Amino acid sequence: MIQRIGVLALLIFILAATLVSLYAGSKGRYRELRRIPGLEVIKEAVGRSAEMGRGVIFSTGSGSGGLNSDSAPYHLAGLNTLGYVANLAATAQTPLTFVSAYPELMPLAQDTMRDAYTVAGEPEAYSDAAVQYYGKGWGYASACMGRMEEERPAAALWLGIFWSEALLLSETGNAVGAFQIAGQPDSVNLPFQIASCDYVLIGEEMFVTGAYLSGDKALLGSVFAAEATKVLVITLVVGGAILSTISVAWLSQLLIAGGV
Repeated sequence: MIQRIGVLALLIFILAATLVSLYAGSKGRYRELRRIPGLEVIKEAVGRSAEMGRGVIFSTGSGSGGLNSDSAPYHLAGLNTLGYVANLAATAQTPLTFVSAYPELMPLAQDTMRDAYTVAGEPEAYSDAAVQYYGKGWGYASACMGRMEEERPAAALWLGIFWSEALLLSETGNAVGAFQIAGQPDSVNLPFQIASCDYVLIGEEMFVTGAYLSGDKALLGSVFAAEATKVLVITLVVGGAILSTISVAWLSQLLIAGGV
């Protein structure tokens, strides 16, 4: 019974924090997000491409699969950033290519880029050919590398989830002189990108890109709600452990249940 009360209390807090944060965000009453250098230099990367007369390449990687896998949130986070990049590319009249490892990402990427070009006032500059599907695995990696060697983009954005292809792509980007921004949650391959890219987003920084770049008040509110929930859960777990140690049984059970 006590555990059920703890879980219920946690759910009520999460709901309340979400609603309050969304309301506060919609009214503009929220704290500023901390500065994320990897996101702030995206405009610089696209501008560099325009100055050099070369294009931009963007990919969300391969991961364990497409939208029907546990890699889906990272692909979607990358596509969220794609809209911002496409808007900048359209404004700067810089070629942008999105490379997909899975066919189901193609229509999403095409719609995202088409909308961004339309908002930028350059709908005629967009072509569905800007979204390419190269298959998955080594075929995807090889095709990306070949395209970079041929077109020599001035900027490369690897935002999503990258496995064995991470180092191959970023080292090829280095070889062609591309300004590279990467981001992913995989701790095994992330060090390779840290070593070979100019800027890197680590872990959950991927999921705040939409709120950070757009400045949307509702999205910012949802970010703060998630952070408040994390603080509460950590507090409950630590508090439950301490109270269990000093044998305050009923309260420790309540806190541990809420933390779980």
